[in-house]
Amino acid sequence: MIEIELTVPSDCDFGPVASRIDRIISNSQLRITLRGSLASYPGCTHWHTKKENHKGTLEITSFPRDRRVWLKVQSGRNGPWIEPAAAELKRAIERELRASVEIPLKQRDALRVKRKMAFTSTKRR
Repeated sequence: MIEIELTVPSDCDFGPVASRIDRIISNSQLRITLRGSLASYPGCTHWHTKKENHKGTLEITSFPRDRRVWLKVQSGRNGPWIEPAAAELKRAIERELRASVEIPLKQRDALRVKRKMAFTSTKRR
């Protein structure tokens, strides 16, 4: 078994993570063969993905309670496509999670600049 833990920013809004992962999968060369949850992780979203007619299954799990996302390959379900696909999914999901935090930070910084400019201009009058 192979398990790859993804980095989730501490200030990431975990609410839309599952829909973001759905979109990332749909934009990849993978297809979802199962989307559900796992009894051992209540409230999680769990996917099985495959590549066309190739052997193997790459699993993805998003677990909001513990703010975790991980990829997993069960023993006997590996395939030659899984390692590069897992690396690409990891990069894409982590990039999306970082972006979900960076955009609000940029918006907040822009607001600070506007307030500072407004304060400076009223101070000069």
